[in-house]
Amino acid sequence: MQKLLINFSQNLIMNSVKQASQKQKNQPKADLPKGVDDLKIKLSVSDECVDEVSRYLQEHGIEIVDESEFILLQKDKYAGHISVRSENGEKAVIPTDTIITVESFGHSVEITTTNGSFTTTERLYQLANTLDPLKFVRVSNSVIVSRAQIREISPTFSMKFILKMKNGTRVDVTRSYYSKFKEFLGI
Repeated sequence: MQKLLINFSQNLIMNSVKQASQKQKNQPKADLPKGVDDLKIKLSVSDECVDEVSRYLQEHGIEIVDESEFILLQKDKYAGHISVRSENGEKAVIPTDTIITVESFGHSVEITTTNGSFTTTERLYQLANTLDPLKFVRVSNSVIVSRAQIREISPTFSMKFILKMKNGTRVDVTRSYYSKFKEFLGI
């Protein structure tokens, strides 16, 4: 089932959740969409308001989880952290400023950080929407890189770049993303 992405500006989060919660309470269970009778939401909000939003949602019977059909995404704010699984399968929360690359392998996405590699079931486009576009750029259909983690940029003869990341990894900027990457760096 396709995930529902809910965009709210910070000042509308509380009212929107309150209205949704009220509608849910007033509606008979038979009329609710499948899976909404026990509402679970994944949060993707700024670090400044995550505690307040979490507390409010939990007070109104909405469970906060790491994986959900529903994502509460704060408009014009980018995630300061991402919920993932470590290589041994344990849940972890990683700060986005430690991310080096985000790479898609079929239905799995691997996030390489300065502290190791992690996996998530979120789609690459969903992660791209939660990461700050001033700090991260998509360089191919399957890879996003952190601007701060690029050590070296080598141009090729075929309108491509080869990036050497600070951890030694080499990443290709494909022709499809060549112009966007140049614009991102201002070159």
